[in-house]
Amino acid sequence: MKLHLRAMLAASFVIFSMLACKGQDPEPYVPGKSEPEEPAEPEDPEPQEEGQYYFDGTYYHDLPSNDWEKEVMARTNMMKDLKWTPVGNMPKSADTPGVYYTAGVTMTGLPYSNTSGTMGYLGRDVSFYTFLSAVNNPKSKMYTVDYRTSSSYNSKSSFYGAACSNMVAYAWGLPATYLTNNVYFDEIPEVFIKKESQSIQDLNLFDIYCWSAESGGHMAMVYDIARDKDGTVKEITIFESIHPMSACTTYTPSKLTAKMKSFKFPAYFYRYNREEYYGKVELPSFGEQSAGELSYDFPTDLCVNLGDKVSIRYGTPVVINILSKDYTDIELYLGDELHEKRALDSDNDVTYTALPVGLYKARLVNGSKASGYTYFEIGDLSCGISSKGNRLTVSCSKNTSVPQYVLMNGDIRRMLYKDSDNLWHYEGSTVSSATSCTVYFAGKYGSYKGSSKTIIKQ
Repeated sequence: MKLHLRAMLAASFVIFSMLACKGQDPEPYVPGKSEPEEPAEPEDPEPQEEGQYYFDGTYYHDLPSNDWEKEVMARTNMMKDLKWTPVGNMPKSADTPGVYYTAGVTMTGLPYSNTSGTMGYLGRDVSFYTFLSAVNNPKSKMYTVDYRTSSSYNSKSSFYGAACSNMVAYAWGLPATYLTNNVYFDEIPEVFIKKESQSIQDLNLFDIYCWSAESGGHMAMVYDIARDKDGTVKEITIFESIHPMSACTTYTPSKLTAKMKSFKFPAYFYRYNREEYYGKVELPSFGEQSAGELSYDFPTDLCVNLGDKVSIRYGTPVVINILSKDYTDIELYLGDELHEKRALDSDNDVTYTALPVGLYKARLVNGSKASGYTYFEIGDLSCGISSKGNRLTVSCSKNTSVPQYVLMNGDIRRMLYKDSDNLWHYEGSTVSSATSCTVYFAGKYGSYKGSSKTIIKQ
């Protein structure tokens, strides 16, 4: 194991975020030496892809060594450290019905809710800003929708939330979320690669482990690796989305092995095939990529009930919650042009139907007095879908949104490569036999699902 001191110092921007799990100050030190040497005159370092560490007084911790790892660390730190305070009792994932996140109590991390199918995954379907604005709105769907039933208290709970699979997808920078059984049964080996060595000593930052049955299972991600001076792994910190909140837990190799053996089915380590996908698939632009991008400037007088800055598929009614009694009218703008003005009915909410595709903003007015805006997008579903042999092509020439991934004949989600401004492609053996396709779009403010369409064979 080689240590590059200059590279270590250059990478120190991530140290303090990682120390949230460790709690000690870094002290640079060269492994294998009994005493630190007087620093020599520094030389210009060669670029290093691996071998960056920091010393916490006991162990040497791996640091991100390339752009992809630095991006994953930034997104993971945002999830891990996200703070939010419910303004009402919010449905909470638990074994017992009637359990809620308590109003006024600040939470840190992501609430667990397996919102697959409802486009409610944090980071992947809505931004963290949208989630926080909805949490700040007492009339929002965070408080009016409770997904829990007598048979699924441990699965779907709050309107927006995170599950283990979407947490990994967001951290890795994948446009699509893959279920545990997709990964475990090697249904997407081109994205998730099962590691040749399953030894904990061969782990890398942001590897995952996964176990699954035909339904159910779990995946979690390596967040930190601590080594002794010989490079032997002594501790592994795992970040995961679990009930009721995401968690960061440190294990010794033996304890992590025992945990993985305690699962219902064997667990395996996987890595992301970033050599094939990193930089080649287009990430949604609405999602924050680091804590520094996160805004807390929420509208206070009115807000879309799904949260501020949300993308809504064409044909879906839009409900705007009225949160102030100081105004008499609401103005709705399509772009910067006034689309409609209507009088408020007391402090009741306002519903719009059959809105044209486009970017909207709304505000409250009373004479010359005006509130701030709440924003939303009506997403266009128009696109062309064709195939030739094993190549699928999605054409979107007019959309404000872009296609992110597809389902073919109800198959597994497949990520799309961008070919030009208007064309996206997927190539795979399942294309030639597919007859229908559903496109999932990423708009300016979030993701939404298109309708199923027949594939035109060329």
